[in-house]
Amino acid sequence: MGLFSRKPLTEKVYIEFQKKNYKTVIKYCEKILKDNPKNVEYMKIMGDAYIKREKLEEGIQAYEKAAGISKERNLPEKTILIYKKLIELKPGEGSYYFDLAQMYELSGLNEESSNYYEKASDKFIEANLGIQSLNALQNSIRLKPGDINLRLKLANNYKIENLIHNALSEYISVAQIYCDKGAYETALSIVKKALEIEPNNPEVHYGMAFIFLYQKEPKKAMDELKATIALNPSHVKAYLELARLYLLQKNYSNADMVFRKCLKINSECIPAIEGIGDIFSIKKLMSDTLEYYSWALRLYTQKDSIDDMERIYRKILNFFPDNAYALEGWGDLSVRKGMLIEAIDKYKRVMDMYVKQNLQRNAIELGKKILQINPAEKDIEQKIKDIEYSMKFSDNIQLTSDSVSDQEENDIIFENPEANLVLEEVLKFSKEKDFNSAINSAKLLLEKLPNDIKALELLGDLYCEISNFRGAIFAFGTAAEIAGKKGDVSTAFKIFKKMTESLEKVDMFDNGVGEKTEILINDYMKQAEKFVDNGKIAQASEIYKKILSIYPEHPGAKEKLTEISLIDIFDERLKSSVSNEDYYSHFNLGIAFREMGMFEKAINHFETTIKSLKYYLQACDMIADCYVQLNNFDLAVLWCNKGIQNGNFKPEEKLELKYRLGTIYEKQGNIGSALKWFSDVFKEDYNFRNIGQKVALLSQKLKEDQ
Repeated sequence: MGLFSRKPLTEKVYIEFQKKNYKTVIKYCEKILKDNPKNVEYMKIMGDAYIKREKLEEGIQAYEKAAGISKERNLPEKTILIYKKLIELKPGEGSYYFDLAQMYELSGLNEESSNYYEKASDKFIEANLGIQSLNALQNSIRLKPGDINLRLKLANNYKIENLIHNALSEYISVAQIYCDKGAYETALSIVKKALEIEPNNPEVHYGMAFIFLYQKEPKKAMDELKATIALNPSHVKAYLELARLYLLQKNYSNADMVFRKCLKINSECIPAIEGIGDIFSIKKLMSDTLEYYSWALRLYTQKDSIDDMERIYRKILNFFPDNAYALEGWGDLSVRKGMLIEAIDKYKRVMDMYVKQNLQRNAIELGKKILQINPAEKDIEQKIKDIEYSMKFSDNIQLTSDSVSDQEENDIIFENPEANLVLEEVLKFSKEKDFNSAINSAKLLLEKLPNDIKALELLGDLYCEISNFRGAIFAFGTAAEIAGKKGDVSTAFKIFKKMTESLEKVDMFDNGVGEKTEILINDYMKQAEKFVDNGKIAQASEIYKKILSIYPEHPGAKEKLTEISLIDIFDERLKSSVSNEDYYSHFNLGIAFREMGMFEKAINHFETTIKSLKYYLQACDMIADCYVQLNNFDLAVLWCNKGIQNGNFKPEEKLELKYRLGTIYEKQGNIGSALKWFSDVFKEDYNFRNIGQKVALLSQKLKEDQ
């Protein structure tokens, strides 16, 4: 009577089935189903009868209808039995396995469900039904997400269906699972499979880099990160990992350069900003360290990332243990984290700092903060009263001023007590808008602190307040020069920027010129500006001199020539304060001038670093790049060849220069020479940047041209 349990049948149908009169059974079942078309039991009996009569197709149709009705009625257990019968009758039909898997899942039997989804996938593959196979396999993985074999099978199926991106993602996921288990070699073999599919996929190289990191092979990891960046120059994560590895190697120059590339892609990349701050802290450059840590802190504060904020406060205080702002901020975080005892301890230390710095109002406010947390702090209550009492009998002046708004309070406090008294006078006059008196006091301050950068900068700011821009230029210029001699290039450039801003405001007297002369001068000005934009400072300087020979008081030409002259003087003074053997400083000055578009000055600094093998290849590359910017391709080629022909380096170390040479020839339209150099790079390292694509495109172009 079949394999299925049934409700009591009419005696006639039952008897006929016992007698093996299957034709009659079918006839009776059809009659019963006509009146009750959704009777699962009679549908199954009819299927049994057809099978007994060896009418397979009709039997399967009857079972399929029975299964459909059973599913409709939400009877998974009964439906499971029907699909098992169907699989026996037609084992190659993938949809039966899929439907059976669904029934197992509805019954909460996930293990069995996953197995049948997998079997359905196999059957669909045999029937060339790729999409259905993928769907079944995805369902199987959904129930068993950690099954590596299933994921590998899915990756292979994606590959068969030419869904390359999906295949790569799956291979990388599998590799990650193996990495988590510590099976790095197996993970590596999986990623290599992904590379076979798409050798120029940046994410695959990025994944491989991490496997090498797990294996503690930083050199290989760095190569893969460089390959990632070459294939995707906007891959911020790869830049950050590469910079981190440079930091671990104490290669601070390269780490700084890579972090800055991150900032060009994303100007608010906080890990890059924090990383540059770390480099400055290692180099003991105090103002730069504080600038970058403060920048990172502002961004973390915007995101309300408490743990990150706390880490930055720790870093600032490690370098600046008396930074009241950082310690108070850390105290605020401690309050938010419910660490009230720690918060009060920090606040008390800051309160003492404020008292020492003569910032009584700040001390009082902080004392009130402490009392809000713990009103029982009687010593704080008394301290507030003492401060308020002392304020009644003193003329303390807060170290703030509208005229010196860009100065931080702590930045302009001097160790010399007499200087601090004079400073108070400066700020008092400044607050009262009596800038002439403030300037006189600032000059007195400089007598007590000769050549002090902050005091000179303060004097320059005060001169700006009364529009004495020539006085400001002198003060700023002297401060910038002193900063440069001390090797504090960042401060020097910051003050130098103030000096150039003052230059723009210097009043010039117009003596008047004729109409034709004015047209000629305008043409000259445009030509000079073009030279400046292209970094040809010397040529621009000659044009400005020519203008001034026609019109001696031309404001634009005079300002620009003065600016160029100051840059020249500034550069010369920096050179004189930085020894020729300080290759690190010269290389970084070259980078700075290159980024400012002053390519000739950049070249001068890079040429100084050529004497060092450490910077030789990089300097050749940078000089070649500067000459490309100046459209002097012959000299660019010469410098590339200089580096390539140097026998002190391995071939793989010269890839950057060979690639640069290829791009120069490509720019000039010399496809044959470009292809020659790109092919050289490809033979050495087929993963270098987009080299495979370059070679393919140029080969095709060369063929078309012939």
